[in-house]
Formats: sequence, C-alpha cells, structure tokens
Amino acid sequence: MEQFLESVLAHLASLGAWAYFFLFLLTYLETLLVIGHFLPGSLVLAFAGFLCYLQVFDFVEMFALVFTAHFLGEYTNYLIGRHKGRGLFSEDARILKKSFLEKVERQFARRGGIFFVPAQFSGVLRPIASFLAGATHYPVGRFLGWMVFACLLWTIVHLGAGFLLGASWQEAANYLGGFSLLVFTGFVSALLTGWLVQTLWRFRGTFASWLARVGTRIVESPSYARLAQRHPGLFRYVEKRMCLSGKWGLQATVGWALSIALLAGFALLAHAIHHSSSLRHFDQASVALLEQLRRPATLQLNLFITGLGSGRLLLLVALLGAIGAWLRRQRSSAFLLAASVTFALGTSEFFKILVARFRPEGTLIEVGTAFSFPSSHVAGATAFFCAATTWAWRYRGSPLLKLVLAFVGFGTIPLIAFTRVYLAVHYPSDLLAGACLGLGAFVVAWTLSQNLFTPEDTDRRADWLVAGLYGLLVVGGMYTTPSLAKVPPDTFDRKPKQEFLTLESLLPHLPREARRITGEPSIPINILLLGSPTEILDDLQDSGWREVAPNAFFTREATRPILPCFVFMRPADHTLSRETTSSREVLRLWKSDFRLGECAVWVGAVIHETVRKQVLVLRIYRVSPDLDLATETWCSSLRRVRCESLPGFRPRALYHGSHPYFTHGSIALIRAGCPPSGIRYRTNSEGHK
Repeated sequence: MEQFLESVLAHLASLGAWAYFFLFLLTYLETLLVIGHFLPGSLVLAFAGFLCYLQVFDFVEMFALVFTAHFLGEYTNYLIGRHKGRGLFSEDARILKKSFLEKVERQFARRGGIFFVPAQFSGVLRPIASFLAGATHYPVGRFLGWMVFACLLWTIVHLGAGFLLGASWQEAANYLGGFSLLVFTGFVSALLTGWLVQTLWRFRGTFASWLARVGTRIVESPSYARLAQRHPGLFRYVEKRMCLSGKWGLQATVGWALSIALLAGFALLAHAIHHSSSLRHFDQASVALLEQLRRPATLQLNLFITGLGSGRLLLLVALLGAIGAWLRRQRSSAFLLAASVTFALGTSEFFKILVARFRPEGTLIEVGTAFSFPSSHVAGATAFFCAATTWAWRYRGSPLLKLVLAFVGFGTIPLIAFTRVYLAVHYPSDLLAGACLGLGAFVVAWTLSQNLFTPEDTDRRADWLVAGLYGLLVVGGMYTTPSLAKVPPDTFDRKPKQEFLTLESLLPHLPREARRITGEPSIPINILLLGSPTEILDDLQDSGWREVAPNAFFTREATRPILPCFVFMRPADHTLSRETTSSREVLRLWKSDFRLGECAVWVGAVIHETVRKQVLVLRIYRVSPDLDLATETWCSSLRRVRCESLPGFRPRALYHGSHPYFTHGSIALIRAGCPPSGIRYRTNSEGHK
C-alpha cells in the first residue's frame, strides 16, 4: 500500500503543474457522452480530495478546476445534442425513436431542470441528460442555471468525500491508535468496488450482444467454411459450441475458457511461491509490516470481519439461500449458489494439502490447518458474493437495492482478505490465489447453471432474499468470531536463532543492504549495534532527532514520506529522522536474530537525503551518494555513546542500484554495554582509509 501511494505521489510531483491539467482533462473526458463510460473519473477525484487533505493539492484550486471541467463537459454534451442530437432519432430506429425524444421533451416541460440534479449521481444518465436537453432544445439559460447548481453539488460530493474521509481517519488514528490503516483499506475498497459495480451496471446488457457478434464473425470467416468442407464431424461439434441460443453453446465455451484461464493463473501462483524469491520476500515483508502496524483497538473488529469468511458459515448461508431459491422455482440460481461455494471450499482444501505451504509465524488466531495456500476464506467469500449478486441481478427488482447489494458484497471480499494478512494467517499471494479459485468456481457453477436449469426459472424478485442472506451472514459472523491464539506473538521480543562467540564469526552473516518490499536492494547497512538501543535513542532525541511512528505514512507526513525498508524480511523496529529546510537524515534500526555472547545484535542504515523537488508541500528527496560522510555525520551527533569504525565490512567501490553510493567499506560499530570481542577496530577519531 505504501509503495502504491509512493508511486502516485512521486508521479504527481514529477508532473508539477501538469497534474492539475491531467485532472482537468480527466474530469472533462469523464463527463463526455461516450468516452466517460470507460474512465474511472469518480474514483480519481475522490482520491484527489484525499490528496487535498494531505496538502498535496490546494483544495480551493482543485475545487475550482474540477467544477470548471465538469461544467464544460456537461455543456459540451448539451451542444452536441442541440446541433446533432435530433437527427439521430427517427421512427424507424430500433432504439433512438422519435417518440422517446418527445416523451423526454414533455418530462422537461413538466418537471423543469430539477431532473439534472439526481442525474449527476446516476452514472450513465449524467451525460445522457445533458445530451437529451440539447436534443430537445431545452432553453440554454435555464440549462446553464440548473447545471451550475448540479455541478457544484457533484464536485462537493466527490472531492469532499476524499477530503472528509481523510480527516476522519486522521482523527481515528489520533484517538484510537491504529484505525487509520483499516479505514484506509475500507476507503480504497469502497472506491474500487464502487467503480466495479458502476461498470458492471453500465454494461450488464452488452454481454449477450458481444457474444452474438463474436459468433457471427466466426461463422462468416473463410476458415469456418473450409472446416465444414474438410472435417464435417469436427465442424458439427464446433457449430454446437458456437451456437448462441442452444445449450452448451457459445456462452458455455466462453465460461470454460475463462475457468481454464483462472486455473492457469492459480497454477502460476502456486509455482511462483516456491520458485520466486521476490514473491516470497514480498509475502513475508507484507505480513511483518502489518504486524508492526497492528493495534489492539482494531483487533476485535478485524476478528469479526475475518469471521464473515468462515467456510462453515458461508456454506450454511449458501445452502439456506439455495433452498429458498429452489422453493421459488429459481433452480438455476439455487444450483449456482450452492455449487459455487461448495466448489470453492472443496478445491481450496484440496490444494492446501497439495501445495503444502505453511502459514506465517506468529498467527494471532486459532486455525484448523497448518497450510495457508490458497485462502479458503477469500475463495469462499468470492464465490458466495459473486453468486448472490448474480442471483439478485438475474431477476426483476429494485435497481437501487441491486446496486447496494453488489457494492456490499464485492466490498466485503477485500476487507476479509485484508484481515487475513493483518492477523498473520495468510500471505498476500494466498489471497490472490483464493480469489482466482473462488472466481473460477463461480464461473464453472454459472456455466453449468445456464445450461441445466434455465427453462425452469421463474422471474420472481430475489433482491430482498439476498439482502436477508447478507443479514444472516452478519448475525452468524457474531457467533463465529475466531478465538485468539493462547500465546500471542510479540514483535519486539524475538528469540535469537543463532549465537556467536566472536565478532569476526558474526560479520559474514550480517546483511549488507536493506531491501524494498518487493525484494530489490534499496539502501546500504552501515551501522552495527551491540546491546540495547535505548541509550542511543535517548541520545539522538536530545540531539534533535525524532522517532517516526510506523503508521506515520497514513497521516499528514505522507507529504514527506519515510517509506519502510526491510532487513530479515521485516521493517525497521525504530525509525528516526532529523530535518532541515533542504535536507534530512534518516536512521533505521533492525533487531537481528543473532546474539554475540550475551549481547543482542542490531543493524542499521543511516542516510543523508537532499530535497530534489518540491511541489506544493510534497517533498521528493534524493539519497546522497557519500555513504561514509553520512555515517561520520551521524556518529558526530552521538554525545554519550562512542561510535567506532570497523573496516572491511564491504569492498571499497562505487555501488550502483536504485540509490548509487560510494564507500571505503567501513561500518560504524556501537557497543551499548557490550565488551569488545574477537576483532580489532578503530575509533572514528582515526579516520577512514
């Protein structure tokens, strides 16, 4: 998550003033009649409101820009409709009939421009309303007056949502300590889910027409005719598979192909977790990072959310829903609901035994099996909510209720997935594999249901039944909340895995560089601490250094972020910084799994960064390449602790990478109550070679 925000902030900073132009252009295009359906403009604008809260953008300037772009887009739709719109309607047209245009004109005359206000928040109707106003020659003055009010309201809602939600999770972080991460996850999940549901709603009726066009192209191709002449038996088989109206036709072919593609993606993930070091590093680093960000205030809420994905609960609710659908003679939906969850849970348990990947160390809750790949919770939740949403959308009912059900269902899946990593039960790759498996199980069940039970279906409302299933799931989740493990792990009290008697024997086992979350080398290790860091931390704070909280990136400090780096696949246990107007020093300390005699072993990285660029309040830093100077400057800030230079830690060279640096190869050695052992070293007063 931090890497994603870092990328966004860095790109916006590199754009400078062009970032405003980009958002202006995106808002304008998103408002247009045809182009806007393919752009996630609402999601981007809500995120822009969040960036305004972080003071990356000025809220007043952004508000004026978004309002202007949206207003111009609506006026463009009006002009297109006024000059070209009426000619598109005719009595012989299949969809754009003149009678429809006359009905719209009567509605405008009857209700006036009040129709433009709700249309702004109805997705596909927003650009169409302005186009129809132009096509019906609605008075320009009245249109502009109503549109100013509607665009103001639309801009306030979209920018204000991101801005106010940012303020709410800032307040939660200050008073509850740790809710910011969960709120941020819910915020991102809500944005992505809203965009997904809106996109599915727009194109819900185009799948059949798309299949018809695909089938027509295949039938009209020369290869299809040659196949009929040369291989009549194979031709009859292909013809049945390409038939759109018959059973086991083109819809089934597409369903099987999609199932195979999802299974192939699952197989690639299963192969990668054993053969990709980058993926293994990302998985373990993600779990360790969330372990550090974990707070007691959110633990019970995370336990409740993860309980919603319990396999037994999902299967029970799915079977109850299937019984209800069967009694209403909606047998295809009954089969879809029961088969999707059963397939997902059954195959996930089978693949857990087959892949045999052990869970992360320090799992917070009691689990039934020691294997984690794939996540049964995510697989079952994906299959259940996809099947339930399809059941609600397949039959008549309230469009608003259907949208709400889809939003709640698809939004719950990523929340369940997040809690599985937060509670150290699964790795991120387990969740992705579970989603692939659950979606594949749903596609298989949907393909079977479409070809086995369709003639027996009755068109009776199912949306309220699905809402009842969701309520039953919530009630059941209160009674299936998992219990905590008997001995919760302590992040900062790890037992050493290996002990050494001499410093000379310890040095070859120490890491030389800290890494990013994806495993690439990031910054060099240039500090070795023997003993406890308490005295050093107090000494540094007296010298103007301040400790950065692990969750500081989710507050206003995102304008000058200190992103996590990983050693031993864990984020730093302590991060400190000292800033000036044009530069800063950053210190990271990691507790290792080693011990030298009776002394704990810590490694650290101190770097000096200068401001490369500043856009508004966002600072982009460049790491100074002189590593030895950064080390000496940091050592000079220590007053009560002696800093010593240990040569030969790495070869003297210029090192290339994401942050190039030059060093003579020394490392700073600090003994905090630990006697010298096994190797000679020189104090910093002797200088470097």
